[in-house]
Amino acid sequence: MICFDWAMKHQLCHKKNFSILEGFLSELLRKEVIIKQIVKSDENRKHEFGRFNQVEILAEMDKQEFVIIELQYGGIADYYYRMRNAISKSAADFINKGAPYSEVRKAYSVNIVYFELEAGYDYIYHGTITKFTGLHTQNELHLKNLYRRICCTTLVGDFNPEYYIIATSEFNCEPKDTLDEWIYYLTNSKIKDNFTAKGINKARRILSEGNLTDEEKHQEWRCIHERRIKDSEIETAILEGERARKAEEEAGLKKGEAIGLEKGEAKVLEQIVINGKNGGLSLEQTQLITKLSIEQITKILKRNNLL
Repeated sequence: MICFDWAMKHQLCHKKNFSILEGFLSELLRKEVIIKQIVKSDENRKHEFGRFNQVEILAEMDKQEFVIIELQYGGIADYYYRMRNAISKSAADFINKGAPYSEVRKAYSVNIVYFELEAGYDYIYHGTITKFTGLHTQNELHLKNLYRRICCTTLVGDFNPEYYIIATSEFNCEPKDTLDEWIYYLTNSKIKDNFTAKGINKARRILSEGNLTDEEKHQEWRCIHERRIKDSEIETAILEGERARKAEEEAGLKKGEAIGLEKGEAKVLEQIVINGKNGGLSLEQTQLITKLSIEQITKILKRNNLL
């Protein structure tokens, strides 16, 4: 099968193949999705192979809704900020200047990440920005009947964007439902014969490598090859950072041991000087025993009020 990012760039953005993405989104959002048009990001058009770290398309759906689908291969520290910024910017772009705010569209952000998240044990996460809940009653804020007819919803929070994060690195099991069948394809670039998820049958036919020309196969190989190089660079940087951290820890331990031994020896010598003074030894005799200078012995005795 063709890998999903290649399909996103070259095949799923064509109207004849909308039903494949519609099937995936319908399974993920748990509702019927109809795509009206798809806009490829300018970045991907300009840098066909240069930006193999990110793939992004924007799909306009029916019911005044849109979805941003993004694939991210390399983990970046500000990923969650960028995810929020992308959906906010797109929501603003979708309303015409001077138009009423009622034209602001419901937005979904679908993020398929191929790097390990900082924490978590699931492979699909769903979240919303704001749900309006009473501080005292804990009841969610509902719209009045008039606004329900205008807005086609009952909850105020339904206007806010929704986020989905699919962590493919956490998916390591056999599919349990039709959504899992899509996650299996996203993770393994394979579609099994018994899969029945919405849109998956057409994906099995259309997204076969046998349908590619020799030039398309070469381009897909280049895309995968560059991604592997990037993944290798990231993994190497992580390993080098880990190696440097361990080296620093070992150096710190050795330095700490040396300091500890030095302090321990100094304590023993100080006790010998004190015992020698109390035993009536002269400074010269103490010097022969401890190998300290007369000045060092004198300093120890004064510090202990013995001189």
